[in-house]
Formats: sequence, C-alpha cells, structure tokens
Amino acid sequence: MRKLLTVPMLLCTAACDEVVAPPAPPSISNVAVTTNALNALSAIVTARVDNADSVYVVYWADRENPRSTAYYPVHDNAAYAPIMGLKESVEYSQALFAVGPGGSALSPVGRFESGKLPEFFANLGFDVSGSPPSGYILAGSLSSRDTAQQYVFAYDLAEQRFSWYCHVRTLGAYAAQQPNGNFVAVRSFSNGYQAWHGDYVELTPACEIVQVIDPAPMYPDGHDFIADADGYHFFPYEVIDTNLTSLGGFPDARIAFHYLRRVEPGGSVELDIDFSDYFSFDDWIEWPLPKDLKDISRPDRPRKEFDYDHPNSVVRGPDGNYIVSFRNFGSIVKFDYFTGEVIWVLGGRQNHFNIIGDPLHGFSAQHSVKAFECRGKLCLLVFDNGPRHVPPESRGVIYEVDETAKTAIFVQDFRHDPPLYTGFVGSAQRLADGTTLVGFAAKGILTAFDPTGNAKWELKFSNDNPGGRSVVYRFQYLCSLYRPCAQ
Repeated sequence: MRKLLTVPMLLCTAACDEVVAPPAPPSISNVAVTTNALNALSAIVTARVDNADSVYVVYWADRENPRSTAYYPVHDNAAYAPIMGLKESVEYSQALFAVGPGGSALSPVGRFESGKLPEFFANLGFDVSGSPPSGYILAGSLSSRDTAQQYVFAYDLAEQRFSWYCHVRTLGAYAAQQPNGNFVAVRSFSNGYQAWHGDYVELTPACEIVQVIDPAPMYPDGHDFIADADGYHFFPYEVIDTNLTSLGGFPDARIAFHYLRRVEPGGSVELDIDFSDYFSFDDWIEWPLPKDLKDISRPDRPRKEFDYDHPNSVVRGPDGNYIVSFRNFGSIVKFDYFTGEVIWVLGGRQNHFNIIGDPLHGFSAQHSVKAFECRGKLCLLVFDNGPRHVPPESRGVIYEVDETAKTAIFVQDFRHDPPLYTGFVGSAQRLADGTTLVGFAAKGILTAFDPTGNAKWELKFSNDNPGGRSVVYRFQYLCSLYRPCAQ
C-alpha cells in the first residue's frame, strides 16, 4: 500500500536538507597603535574587525602582569580602543581581542611606547600615609588663570603616581566621573558668581569631547553637574544689579541668582528651577554677608560681586528627586524632579526638621551632600564646613532622615585628629565597603575613615607650580578609569 506524505513531512523534505551555517568567527586586520595626543598616559588602538560586536585590549610592560581595557563596541567593522593609566615613557606590548557570535579572535602582539607627562606634574604630588586600596583619586588643580596649568587628573593609589589627566580650561572647581563612565568638567574661571561665560564639557576617558553644554545667555557654575540617562543637570546663573544697602552692602552690587536646569539628551531645556522663587536674601545666613563683603573690600578692589544662594552640590535621591546643598543658606533642600517644587528643607531659616543627637547641633556652610538608603530610610552624608561650631571645625556627618516625621537623626561623624577647619570647599564620599572619604579640600587633605570612624589612610596634596595652590575643590574615588564603581 502506498503511503501518503503529510504536510509536515513535505515541508521537511524541502527544508530539512538546508543546514544553517554557524556564525563566522571574528577576524582582525590593519591594527595600529598611536599615543593619545590628549593624554600621554593613554594610547589608541585601531583596527578593522569583521564579525565581532566588541573588542578589548590586553597590554603589559616587561616583567609586569597583563592588564586589560574595558570592552568597546565595534561600529561599521572599525575598532577604536583607548588604553588608559599607562606609566610615562614605558614600552608596552599589546594585543587586541575581538568577540562576536562566532567566537573570538586575537591580533598579533604589537609594541608601543607611552608619552611623557606635562612639566606641570613634576611640581604636583600626594604624600600618602597608611595603606590605601587599589583605585584612583580624581581631583582638579586650583591654580592661577594660566591656561597651561588647568588640568583634571587621577592619582593611582596602589602605584602612587599620576595615571590619567585631561587638559581643561578651568579653575579645577569641578570634574567628576559620571554614571556612563565619561567625565564632566566646566570650562570657566568663574567662582560661581562672576559674569564670565563658559560651558560644560562631557569627555570620554580618552579626553575626547562628546558634548558641549553652553548655558548662554546664563553663566556656568562649576560646583556640580550630573550626566545620566535622563540628560544633564547643572546650575546656570544670571547676574543682576542689586541694591544691598538695606543689608549693609553696596548699592550697586552684582549678585548671582542660580537655577537648577535639566537638559534632555536631545539638547532641549526640560526644567528650570529658579531658586529665587523659594528663597530670598532673608535666607542668606552664612559669612560673608553683604555687610561683610563691604568690610573686606579694598578701595581699589571692592567686593561687589557674589552669590546669595551658593548651590554647591546636587544629587538624585533614591526616589529620583533632586537634593541640593546651599552653602549660604546653611540648607539642604529636596525638589520634586518633575515640577521643581520644594518638598522639604533641612537646616537654615526655613528648616522643616528636628535634628536629633548631633553633638555639634547641626551643620553650617556645608558642601558635597550625598544621598543613599539606609535601614529603609534616606541617609545624607554631608561635608559640614562648620563655621558655626565653637570652635569652628569641619567634618563629615551622616544623618538618617525620616521624611514623614521630619527628623534628622545623627548617625555618625568623621572628624580629623587634630581638628581641621576649612570655611570653603570640601567633599565626602561613601564607598561600597563602608569606608567614608572626607576631603578637607581647602587644606589639600583627604582622609579615609573605616565604618567605626577610625582613620585608615590619608593623602596630602601639594602644588608647587608658579601661582599654584595646594587646594582642590573636591576629591572623588574611582574604581576604574573606564567605568564607575558598582553600587
């Protein structure tokens, strides 16, 4: 009896004879290595790469263990892979790895030599005490307005050497690694209140500019900046002629009024929070006040320019809303991310909270507020400059904030031995292992405290360049020059 073929059997006779070919393996050709013209401690590996979606570089100096870069995507069969953190004037070997659906490929081993650090770094240094971990400290040089001296840089804690830098026209007031691994710096010599134009730049780790954010006709404040998936968040300001005689100041003062601006990734302004909608000169409580500016003026150099608010840090809390530190108000303020409305104020004349258990009874003229979740509540890590303490003393301090009960409960503080006082600048950072870094930055000192509050290690920065100052605005610990620390 003759058998009939079913439909599935007919289909199989047509298609089952076809064998799906496996993905082709990657191939690498035309490999070249050049010194990065923007950073002598970096090199750029380029190549043609087929059948791969990403590459990375393994590199090593003689008698040293190999290291590897981050993974880089392949676009249109072209690989572009910067190597970061090289030692100066050292010969290296390197090999490029390509990875794709069909497997991996390895290029022949090549050789290259790193460049020499700019002369500026010969007069720059860190004295290290204790045993810091591996990783890097990012800072910027506060120096003269000689543009040849304007660098942001990273110091390798394990090898105790400068390992990365970018040359940026800035006072060094702000440079930071962002969530996407890029860096942001401000190109301006403003202290945050002069009518001086400039802009913000987002840089790759190889120092290549990928975005310029110009707040014109406003001016850029360099105290803080966030670049995340939602866009760019920063403090532009306008300068307005203001009569301050009622406050004991000049009748023709020029006062900076700040905003918090959000620019979406496409470049359009999505939100502007005008701080003067919520705060007035009555909230200005920290030195120097208008009458102080007049008192410290010289006949040939009157201090008529200043800002009454002085926002110096912005973070997004665990709930996504903004938390902003205002030095001159002595306040930390939470703003709604979508509407810009004030949610609460901690500290200052508009304070909503009861501060409980703090042996120094609160903070003043603070900087560098960080927000994180602890025990199911919001915790704030603050660099408390402390001019109102008796005697004045600076410290890092953590508060547990109950946003419903409006309490800020003292958790712990981190005080230098012997005590230090810095009236301006400063930083605080919490690491994943519970270490707290406190930057007494006006004195160039960064101290690491363990979870019990004991000092573990310390750095002391020095800048002996002409016109240089052994001062930074903010220290930031980096796990890697390629990507941010895992949270």
